[in-house]
Amino acid sequence: MADEQKYLQESTHRTVPQVAVDAAFNKRGISEAALRRVLNPTGDDLEREAQRQIEATTVRDERGDVVIPGRPVDQILTSKNVAASTRRLLASQNDRLREVNDAGWEPYMVINLLPFPLKLNSVIHSRYNLVVPPAPVQRKNKNIVSYGYLCIEHLCWDHEDNGTDMTGVDNYKAIPYLPKTMARGFVTEFCEIQGIGGVFMYAGTRVPEAMGPPIRHLLEEERQRRFMWCQARAQEADMLWSSEKTRMQVDNIHRDAWRILLEEGGVKLEDKPVWLTAARPSSMISAESCPVCTATRIGPMCGKCPYVFDPLKAYEESMIEWGHPSFKKMTPEQWQKARQIKADFERMLNEGTEPLAPQSNAPVPTPAATADGGGTATALVVKSDPQPPATDATTEFKITLKATGQQRGKVAKAISELQGISVNAAKDLMERLPQVIHVTRDEKDAERVMNLLNEAGATLDV
Repeated sequence: MADEQKYLQESTHRTVPQVAVDAAFNKRGISEAALRRVLNPTGDDLEREAQRQIEATTVRDERGDVVIPGRPVDQILTSKNVAASTRRLLASQNDRLREVNDAGWEPYMVINLLPFPLKLNSVIHSRYNLVVPPAPVQRKNKNIVSYGYLCIEHLCWDHEDNGTDMTGVDNYKAIPYLPKTMARGFVTEFCEIQGIGGVFMYAGTRVPEAMGPPIRHLLEEERQRRFMWCQARAQEADMLWSSEKTRMQVDNIHRDAWRILLEEGGVKLEDKPVWLTAARPSSMISAESCPVCTATRIGPMCGKCPYVFDPLKAYEESMIEWGHPSFKKMTPEQWQKARQIKADFERMLNEGTEPLAPQSNAPVPTPAATADGGGTATALVVKSDPQPPATDATTEFKITLKATGQQRGKVAKAISELQGISVNAAKDLMERLPQVIHVTRDEKDAERVMNLLNEAGATLDV
């Protein structure tokens, strides 16, 4: 039974003639039922074989990430398809194959020195899954530069539709693409059109170190072009990292380019940039940076957006009001201290005193102009006890800003007034829609600001 299961797993990618021979001679002592299943595989058998082919053709980089996804072999144009149009296409393909073989052709190698896979936006290259793997960042051999390669050793086929004949059968003309033509597409795209370099091709199936001096010289030339490209990418990363708005554009290609420079001796390890270790956008935010806009922390709040780092300190400094949404980050001890601060503040208001600048009831002399304008006189102005401010009913609500409309300036001013932030910070918030805004204000003032948002054409939910 174990032999039959093993044979069934192996035979899904065996050819029908091989299976037929095994069935005729029963070489391995397999039962007739198992052989019939091989000749007529079930859906599970086909799915298992497709997954095997996908895994066998998948290419991963040094980090284990998939750079070239695998795919099963697609054999649509076979002799089993008995359609007349398909038979004509196969006949045309056989005729062109004889012509190409008579003229002669040879396989080609495509060498990639760049740290990313080479893909072309081409129907033929996509159909045959022709992707050149990336070059490893670290050298495997100190005497030769690291590279990835693709050996194209078969013809690629397309067809031309010439319409139908008198009997209504489609006429297809097979069009062969030589390995040299397919390989030249990579060199044209990355060396001539994009001007990157680091890609070349040559006839044969041997690796560059097994070739003669001309190929090794070509490898050295492309290595120098790759070095210049890596320098440009490292400088680009430094420029992107200098601005908070463009830091997110630094990716693994920039980091791999710097590591290649390190391998080539173009930079030193002690000159390692900050962006090299930021592998993910979340890790690009330091402890002193805002997790919303990545701006630098200023005190208990972000200096650019309304994010609150330390709600207790912000409330103590009167930067936020009681019940601010950031209060949910406080610990029980901080809650207790916040309630004490609130009680002290309310007691001061009721007593008419101010903690930082206490006022006395003594007369305060202030200069005043004389009636005839000839000099100044001194008048006595008596300050009365400060009265507690009128406590209007406050309301807490949440606004979801979905669209800003045409009058973005008015919307920015309204958001600035609601959040107590600058207009520029409000404009930055408007760039990331939808945006949720928490508001705690008195009812009349909140209604006035809401009317401003509605008049400016903003789309929002409350």
